[in-house]
Amino acid sequence: MKNFILTLAILCITAQFAEPQIPNSGFENWTTMGNCLEPDGWYSANRFDTTGNYFPVTRSDDHFPQNIGNYSIRLENQPALLPGFKAFGIALTTRLDGSDRPLFAVTGHPTSLCGYFKFSSQNGDTMDIHFALYKNGIEITSGGFLNSNTFSEWTSFNIQVSNPLYAEADSARITLSAFYSDNLMVHGNSVLYVDNLSFDIPISGINDPSAGNNTNFINPNPASDYIFPDANEMNGKSVIVDIYDISGRLVKQGTLVDNQTKINIEDLNNGIYLVGIKRDGFWSFQKLIIQH
Repeated sequence: MKNFILTLAILCITAQFAEPQIPNSGFENWTTMGNCLEPDGWYSANRFDTTGNYFPVTRSDDHFPQNIGNYSIRLENQPALLPGFKAFGIALTTRLDGSDRPLFAVTGHPTSLCGYFKFSSQNGDTMDIHFALYKNGIEITSGGFLNSNTFSEWTSFNIQVSNPLYAEADSARITLSAFYSDNLMVHGNSVLYVDNLSFDIPISGINDPSAGNNTNFINPNPASDYIFPDANEMNGKSVIVDIYDISGRLVKQGTLVDNQTKINIEDLNNGIYLVGIKRDGFWSFQKLIIQH
């Protein structure tokens, strides 16, 4: 069972934005199928042979944030098993029968998919995280994140939909793969870890109510030249500030101390970014719009 450290602030944020429910979003719940474990609410290449000795999708104790849950999902390619499907490190919230239909219901108006990942690329494999939103079985918008670089540390991503002005969605699907799923090309034993998926609001490890109450800790927003953390975030201590673009790429990083309380963003392009502030070992996250 997921070991959330919930605070009143996190509950308020969740209620305010009415986040849609992603099945087993923290990959805490798994069911035994033959010789393997299958993540509840997801379908993986494990299902093509549940009695073997190798399974491309496994439960991992390596998870993030550290104080949320106990597990993550681990996906590994195995080119030695080609052309068998168990060569593919892939998991989806839709059935592995060639269809592209959605599987789980959504409410509200999600415009991005957030989460955390690590990736070890071998022989040029490209990891793939993408999702689509549907209305009455018809895809109305989608978003994706492709990456062929190695990220050895847990990194956040925030994938924007291609059309945030869509009218309404009633269902969705998500695909996670350690290769580029469009062409089903596996080149090496690449490994992808994913944890704590959510729509729009990243799941953070905040367990300090005074820090969690402030979801707008970066000002101004939109910003053009500098951003300033709220004084409560500093609280007489140094803080780490990370800025990610919509593909999840870290574009700026800095450490602020009492005599340096602003970050120069003049070199960043116009657009939507995710800002993370680490204080006392915990992260807070906020969307930032840059408009020069």
